[in-house]
Amino acid sequence: MELAAIDWKRVRRTLLRQSRLCAIPERKVEETLGLLPPMIDICGDYSRSRKVAERVGMLLMRTDVPEVIVPTCPAYPNRSGRYHRVHTLGSGVSLLTRLHLPFLERLAALIPMIRVTILVADFEAEDRILRQATGLTREAFIDRVHRTAAATRALVRPFGWNAKLFSDFMPSFLEARTQAVKWIGSVPAFDPQLRADTLARSDFYRLYYPNGTFNRMMGRTIKAAAEYTVLGDEAAARGLIIVNHTTTSLSWYLRTQAAFLQNPIRTY
Repeated sequence: MELAAIDWKRVRRTLLRQSRLCAIPERKVEETLGLLPPMIDICGDYSRSRKVAERVGMLLMRTDVPEVIVPTCPAYPNRSGRYHRVHTLGSGVSLLTRLHLPFLERLAALIPMIRVTILVADFEAEDRILRQATGLTREAFIDRVHRTAAATRALVRPFGWNAKLFSDFMPSFLEARTQAVKWIGSVPAFDPQLRADTLARSDFYRLYYPNGTFNRMMGRTIKAAAEYTVLGDEAAARGLIIVNHTTTSLSWYLRTQAAFLQNPIRTY
């Protein structure tokens, strides 16, 4: 999708309308409109739409210090910038976090006051399949994730950013995910997308679940969809912008009111 495909006049009208409802000075709208095109320009296709531009714009014009969250995974094995077969778990900074850094630096160059928090997915310690693939107990898995969070915090501190465990950011996440899984799995209209996403994600699943059947992989796709839905709702409620890598699950942010920026990187 070309950047020019976004109708910036319509974006401007939407932001002006919202600014009047919220008593935001028109000056702030014009500042936001100056930032949006170069921000969207560094993103992937999922963020290159009027809908996403408006969501991001509405958050930018309401604050002088935009807050960004960056969900990342634990330190799974990788080689040459790609994840490969999961047989253990490291305790340093994850590949995904390192791949996000150049994008975040470009974002910070556009908005120097931006506040960034890396979220390390400690909830993956509750995943029996991942624990089996890594050969770790739950306690050992959690310990390595905690060390990854500490290493990540040390890495990003010079930028003025932070890192924390996902469970500290949203203690109710697992409960909310359970409810979202039930909802997504009960809507027949979602089935074609879930099946297509499962096929698209099958190479990824085989990195840690080589003997998984299609139906069991479908279950993992539903769980991933639930995770993105829950995070999208939470970010929208808190007025946060999500930075996310390229994945089919990004489409679930679009079903929420989340403002998100797609970092066009692939990890498998």
